[in-house]
Amino acid sequence: MVEFPTLGRLERKVKSMQMFRRKLTTIQQGDRAGICLSNLDPTLLERGICASPGAVRLLKGAIAVVRKVPYFPGRLPSGTKFHISVGHTTVMATVTFWGARELIVKQKREQQQQRQRQKEEKQKEQAQEQST
Repeated sequence: MVEFPTLGRLERKVKSMQMFRRKLTTIQQGDRAGICLSNLDPTLLERGICASPGAVRLLKGAIAVVRKVPYFPGRLPSGTKFHISVGHTTVMATVTFWGARELIVKQKREQQQQRQRQKEEKQKEQAQEQST
């Protein structure tokens, strides 16, 4: 018996398994195998997770550290809906962003670097004025 967690915990009996056209009696995590199941509509699943019944826990929410892609021009306010992909599964999720200490530190570092560049530019301008 196997379970498909992404299909609402659908359970089906395994008729046969094969890997590279060889029949198998067992497979393990990470194996790429073909599985023949009883009474499964093939249009429901192209790729996905197949596990022993009860082995995979489904999440209703998660906390993750995320970083904005530097070239993304838009804002990312809390409450926005995004496509979230984990493995072969993509779902719609509403995100909530909390402030992160590392972001504040990064902003301060960038501000210091900007001030340093401005200071260096002023020094170059002053040096050019004195030399003329």
